Amino acid sequence: MQTNNDLLNVTAAAAYLGISRTWLYQLPRKGGGPARTLIGRRVFFAKADLDTWRKERAAKVQARAKITAAKAARQEQRAAAIKAGAPVQHRRRKAPAKVAG
Repeated sequence: MQTNNDLLNVTAAAAYLGISRTWLYQLPRKGGGPARTLIGRRVFFAKADLDTWRKERAAKVQARAKITAAKAARQEQRAAAIKAGAPVQHRRRKAPAKVAG
């Protein structure tokens, strides 16, 4: 069970996460953010939920960084091959589908 000491208001939660209050308010609209609790019209966040969300977000950022690094490595390999005189293979675009009418 959560006690009042475990709940942070929006200002305290934003400071705890190191983000702005505005960003914290916008996260649910963007399809993310930590779980929140409404007490009346006031919004609160549990510290445990903030920590969980921070860890999940860090894992997503690391995964995205790996993908970006792999793309950069492929681009460097392609640039080196072009510099060495290897023929360039272009991707073919598919012709647009004709609409019967």
